[in-house]
Amino acid sequence: MPIKTIFLEAWYRVKGMKVSYWLGFLYFVLVMALICLVLGLVLALYDVYVLPLATAYHAVFFYNAKLMLKFVVVGTVEVFRFLFTASLAYMALQHLQSKPIHAKMVFSFQHALRPLLFIGLLLYLLNSFILSSTNILLHSGIIQQQVAFLGPILTRAFLFIIFGICFFIYFYLSVLVFMTVLLILDQKIAIKQSLRLAFQSINQHIFKNTALIVFTTILFGLLVLMTLGIGLIWLLPMTSLVTAIQYNQIFCGGHLV
Repeated sequence: MPIKTIFLEAWYRVKGMKVSYWLGFLYFVLVMALICLVLGLVLALYDVYVLPLATAYHAVFFYNAKLMLKFVVVGTVEVFRFLFTASLAYMALQHLQSKPIHAKMVFSFQHALRPLLFIGLLLYLLNSFILSSTNILLHSGIIQQQVAFLGPILTRAFLFIIFGICFFIYFYLSVLVFMTVLLILDQKIAIKQSLRLAFQSINQHIFKNTALIVFTTILFGLLVLMTLGIGLIWLLPMTSLVTAIQYNQIFCGGHLV
């Protein structure tokens, strides 16, 4: 299905799901606010009660412990954000299949909590690795020597290639992960089989499947700016619908009710 047709289908299907979707999104925001409040309190308690105990001899240890604690806190927030986002995509898939939906479906991840937690944690670690590797690569002495040797024009081209590769990997992983999650929630397939099936299916049209998510992100971002945020009422549910339609095309033969 062409990308334009997918967007038109998402626009048509958004009717009838906005109320349930936005109520579910409200649950999502409230739970995330509570999680951030609790984790922020943990960091504050560490700063108030633990850091003052650090001596000059143990300062490095306490500093590294705080960095690790921040990494865990950010990871927890990102994993929960992933779980709720995946549940919203599953809600969109249920609506696409003409099944009844309700706001509490935002907690659908509970039906497959262990595999989805594992996927969310793995995705966070992979994204952290990609960002850290890119940062280390760009600030390494060898790269800086090559930059000085290549000159400004080739340097920009080199940096553009690096960021382009990282950009592609990020969106490719996003497609792979969400297709895997929908397979687990929709067809109740085990995580290993879901990953294998999603990997094989996406790689048949790797650039088209990845480009769909890239275009969706850019286009919807521009539309939100052009409508001064009002367009979010339609565009946010449409983002989940685009993912659901893509899943339906790949794994369900594109049959819509």
